[in-house]
Amino acid sequence: VPRDEPRMTGVVVPGRLPPGVPVFVGATISGPPGLALLVELRIDGHSTTSRGLVISASGRTSLALSVAPPAPGWHEVVVALRGAPGAPENDVAAAGVLVGGPPRVRIVNAPAFARELRTLGYDVGEGAADEPLGNLDLLVLRNVPVTQFERSGAAVREYVEAGGGLLVLGGPRSFGPGGYSGRPVEDALPVRGDPARDGLLAVVLLDCSGTMRESFSNSPGAKLDAARSAVAKLLSSLPDDADFLFVPFTAGPLADGLPLSLREPGGRERAAALIAAAREARGGTAIAPPLRMAGAVAREVAATRPLRRTLVILVTDGRLEEETADEVLDAALSLRRAGARLEVLSVGADADRGFLSRLADSAGRVVEVESDGGLRDAFLDALLSAEGEGMILSGTLHARRGPGRDPEEPAILPAVSGMVRTWARAAAEVPWVAGDDIPLVAHGRFGLGRSAVVTTDPCGDWAPGWAGSGLLSALADLVRRPAALSGPRAEVRRDGPHLLLTAHVDAPVAELRGSLGFAGGTPVPVVLHAAGPGRYEGRVRTDAWGAARLTLAGGESVFDGGVAVSGPSEYGESGQDPARLSALADAFGEPAVPPRGGFAASPFVALIGLVIFLVDRTLLLKKRPLRRR
Repeated sequence: VPRDEPRMTGVVVPGRLPPGVPVFVGATISGPPGLALLVELRIDGHSTTSRGLVISASGRTSLALSVAPPAPGWHEVVVALRGAPGAPENDVAAAGVLVGGPPRVRIVNAPAFARELRTLGYDVGEGAADEPLGNLDLLVLRNVPVTQFERSGAAVREYVEAGGGLLVLGGPRSFGPGGYSGRPVEDALPVRGDPARDGLLAVVLLDCSGTMRESFSNSPGAKLDAARSAVAKLLSSLPDDADFLFVPFTAGPLADGLPLSLREPGGRERAAALIAAAREARGGTAIAPPLRMAGAVAREVAATRPLRRTLVILVTDGRLEEETADEVLDAALSLRRAGARLEVLSVGADADRGFLSRLADSAGRVVEVESDGGLRDAFLDALLSAEGEGMILSGTLHARRGPGRDPEEPAILPAVSGMVRTWARAAAEVPWVAGDDIPLVAHGRFGLGRSAVVTTDPCGDWAPGWAGSGLLSALADLVRRPAALSGPRAEVRRDGPHLLLTAHVDAPVAELRGSLGFAGGTPVPVVLHAAGPGRYEGRVRTDAWGAARLTLAGGESVFDGGVAVSGPSEYGESGQDPARLSALADAFGEPAVPPRGGFAASPFVALIGLVIFLVDRTLLLKKRPLRRR
């Protein structure tokens, strides 16, 4: 950066503030003395203040600005030079500030609980599970299947790991029956669906006969196109440990089919290509051959490794054309003997639903589908039903103290009439159990955040008596992101390609772990080690700069606040870098030019040089008229 160009050299903002307090901003600007500049202050991209200044004789000027108290939450504070000559990257400095306030909560599918938290002073919003999580302090999910999560719950997992709070309430479509097993959202919970579970084999038998070219009675588009789209949606919802077999069929011969393992690299992509290349609708219908193929594949896979479930989904709109009813029923019976669950999706109004009901028998179901959207929902519902089979417990179940708790202490929880079977993780706290020591209430830490679960439905028919117990609000207060904003502080300094982080936190642990998050970027993992009483230090390598949010945790101590990260070294004044110049020379295949030499002249030598210069100039002026003549 040339010394004659103006530049922002720093900005200081308090990292954490209580609500209702103005934000005071300190900025430092360097540049040529006497240069007039206009400085602008922006909060979250909106201009709030502009002020003119003149660079002092020292070439460095400090400026103090203030902003009215912002709303609770995370804010980016930017100080920028307007209209300054030079590179625009040098005209901006940014920092972050976290303003406290009422805990921000999003509740999905539990309006009664939302009303309860509002009365306790929480800032509650109700929405969908796949909406951006932003800076929430707490996310509450009630009876929400994993198919409603964006990227199968990966966003929820990252949210908790980065310091958020999660409270999951049970229901027929939660935990294992909701498809949590083996998916990212389950990692963030203190319980698991089934720690001894094996893989899933999902088989889709798709009728590609000529009648599948027709449209649904109440929606446009061919039934086969809608079915392909639904199968693709099912594929994206399958867990990573699943095997997938796709069999398009008509009355003609079947192509050889082998299941694709989704755990192998490229497995999902190959399966998606097979779905997209399904044959065009033509010919008649023969259901028995694909059922026999599915049974043979299920037995072959089960012989090589244990399976927790084989799910076969038959999609057809046809009637018996090329075979007898006994042939098809025998094939379906053989399939069930191989341990498979058969789900039949009856597509369109012209299907023989009476026969298809006999085909499914008691081991599966027949779902009548009359629209493309209904077809997608039926696929996902079939998947969740297969994964959660046998995990819902019904009947009167009494709550009692969990393992290690005082069993003599009287229970304060009413009985429940249903819950989901789960298994507690080793590090989880389980204050309440029911049935055969099945976790009823559990909580624990994941990454920087905390999560809690209630495996019954305290907002529905399973546990209506829990509404006034106060347990849910107590769990919400336990797991939400800490709102305390006093005490700890942190600084970040740049050291070449690294950032040096220092946190002042009174924590009785050897290290703090967390993340440094920049707007729109992936959080950078951070580990700080104890360097003295209440002082932790560490370093990370990153070129990112600007406003960042630093979150740290160790034991029960948590820091969450904003910091300012200075730009890379090329945005500041620097001399020659011989190592970098040499690397550039090697890259271009030329020898590096050595830096110019120099020497330090003494004042006496400098005075003699000045006298000689003045004498020389005088003699030249005397000779100039003679030269003109």
